[in-house]
Amino acid sequence: MLTLCISFRLLPIFLILPVFSFTQVPVLIRTIFVGAIALCLASGYTSGTLQPERDLVWALVNEFAIGATLALGFHFAYAAVHFMGHLIDVQIGFAAGSLFDPNTNSVATPIAQLFSLMVAAIFFLLNVHLELIESLHLLFEYVPLFQPFVLSEQWYKILGLFFVTSFVFASPVIIGLWLIDLSLAFVSRSLPQAQIYFVGLPVKIAMGVLMLIWLSRPAVDALHHMLRSVVPQWTNLLTV
Repeated sequence: MLTLCISFRLLPIFLILPVFSFTQVPVLIRTIFVGAIALCLASGYTSGTLQPERDLVWALVNEFAIGATLALGFHFAYAAVHFMGHLIDVQIGFAAGSLFDPNTNSVATPIAQLFSLMVAAIFFLLNVHLELIESLHLLFEYVPLFQPFVLSEQWYKILGLFFVTSFVFASPVIIGLWLIDLSLAFVSRSLPQAQIYFVGLPVKIAMGVLMLIWLSRPAVDALHHMLRSVVPQWTNLLTV
C-alpha cells in the first residue's frame, strides 16, 4: 500500500514530464521505472497505516495531485524555452515552414524543436535527472505521505521566473533580429520596388543562425541553471 501511494506521487513527474513524454519511450517502461523507484523509497519510509478503503482512495488522489503539481515546475521551464524558440522562428522566418510533429501531436518549428531537444539533452547529459532522483526522498520529508496540501500563492512568481530566465538567454537573438527588421524597413522605404521580404530573408536566416551558434554555450548554462532550480522551487510551490 505504501509503495502504491508513493508510485501515484511519482507517476505524474515521470510519465508526463516533457523530457519523458516522447513516444519513443514506451509507457510500460516508464511505469516499471516509477515502480522501481517507489520500491526503493518505500524501503526507507515509515508511516502509519490507512484505515478504510475510502481513505486509500483519498490518499491516492491526494498523492497524484501532489505529483501533478510538482511536475508543473518542469512544464513551466519547458514551455518557456519552447515559446522563446517559437518567437525566434517567427522573427527569423522559419515559422512559414513549420511541420506537424507526431511526437508531441503539435505543429513544430525548427528553432523551438531545437530548444526542446536541448532541454532534454541537458537534463540527461548534465545529470539533472540524478539530482531529481536524489531529491525525491527530501520531498517526502517536506510533504509527508497522506498529508493534504495547498497550492502556494508563489506559483505565479515561479512561472514568471522561468519565462524571464528563458527570455534573458534568447534576448540577444530576438533583439538582433529586430534590428535587422528595422534596417530592412529603412531599405524598403528607400527602394520600394525591391521585394524586401525575399531579399532580407536569407540575411535574417544567416544572422539568426550565426547568433544562435555564438550564444549556444551561454544558452546551455542558462538552461542548466533553470532546470536545476526547478526542484528547490518545489518548497515554494506547496504548503502543507
